[in-house]
Amino acid sequence: MIKRIFAILIFLTLTNAVMAEKHEDLPATGDESPAEGLSLQNQQEEEINAYTSAVILSPGGKTNWFISISAGASAFMGTPMGGGMFSRVKPMAAFELGKWYTPTVGSRLAIQGFKFVDSENISNKYEYVHLDLLYNLSRLRMKEYTGAIKNEFVPFFGFGFIHNSDFRMAYNEKNHKGDNHPFALSYGLIYRHRLNDRLTLKGELGVMTTFQSFDSNGVSDKLGDHMVNLSIGLSIGLGKQGWRHVVVDKNENF
Repeated sequence: MIKRIFAILIFLTLTNAVMAEKHEDLPATGDESPAEGLSLQNQQEEEINAYTSAVILSPGGKTNWFISISAGASAFMGTPMGGGMFSRVKPMAAFELGKWYTPTVGSRLAIQGFKFVDSENISNKYEYVHLDLLYNLSRLRMKEYTGAIKNEFVPFFGFGFIHNSDFRMAYNEKNHKGDNHPFALSYGLIYRHRLNDRLTLKGELGVMTTFQSFDSNGVSDKLGDHMVNLSIGLSIGLGKQGWRHVVVDKNENF
């Protein structure tokens, strides 16, 4: 009896040893090796703390600012029209300060001016200050891309106030009441060609629309005076330039 018990104990001991040896030879997870199991764990952690491709932010509030200087020609088209188009072409200059909030949306504060020829073929000086919303069409199909784009097309729309420094008050009061700094709308298209991380060559076709009394001839309660601008200039990036994806914990409940 004692011999049988002793034999059973030896058999159980050997069986446990063999099972333990087989267990040590098993891979860490499923059919994977221990290294592969660790790699899978790291991958799962990366998936948990992964960026969302749909959300892109500027690295900080001091980033993606820019200044631009440009020069070109402008042509005033008033109501009434007056002389021919080519006799109205005058030089113009512009300076702007702006910021991109996302790769597609930005804004700028711009001041432009010099001279224009009114409906009486008289040369006038003017200054136009306007705030514009910028929308980068070239980013529409590249929403998840945070890098630089070589060529970009940016339509804009905004508003401001335009001042006619040579406004003829006596002539205007005799005909139609108005003022020399009316409200104005601005709209157009910007072409941007990136030279490097900070320098961008820009060309712009813009239009300003304001009330007919701007050039001292016309009614003050109807839009009708327009100025078409064609310019080329250089834009310089200020501060850090670029974008990053937002890191989101997928386990977090919003």
